[in-house]
Amino acid sequence: MSIDTIARLATAKQLAFVNVLRSDRNLPLIDGNDPKWVTTTIREASELIDALKAMPIPAKTPAKPVAELEAGVYVNSDDDIIRVYRGQSGRMLAKSIDGNGAFTFLGLAIKYVKADQKITRERAAEFGQQTGVCCMCGRDLTDPESVAAGIGPICSGKF
Repeated sequence: MSIDTIARLATAKQLAFVNVLRSDRNLPLIDGNDPKWVTTTIREASELIDALKAMPIPAKTPAKPVAELEAGVYVNSDDDIIRVYRGQSGRMLAKSIDGNGAFTFLGLAIKYVKADQKITRERAAEFGQQTGVCCMCGRDLTDPESVAAGIGPICSGKF
């Protein structure tokens, strides 16, 4: 291959763009190491890009709707107690609570819990009885009735 020919070969950027266009149209991607593509010229790549752009983009199938998280307390698959709340940005955020009632910010709630993992009254009571801390608000349970119930009277009313 002469230096003139090499200078006229399609650029990596062109071939990458061809793959973007092919992906948008549900076509198989090209392998940049395939001999057919290694010898593609700038002009051929440009013509291929124009042809791909002229092709219609198939309609995407709508994503399966995800149940939206509500503010509240959840138990994830690792049995962590996660408090979900709406932040100032409007996004649902998460923080975990430990046995001392300390909350640790985690980030976007959707990364940590699913809508069907809302805590049950029984699990909330179990956490409070084991730790002496209300899993809903993080306060120490001091009243003997609250300690026995594992949850304070105000938070109990939220179930």
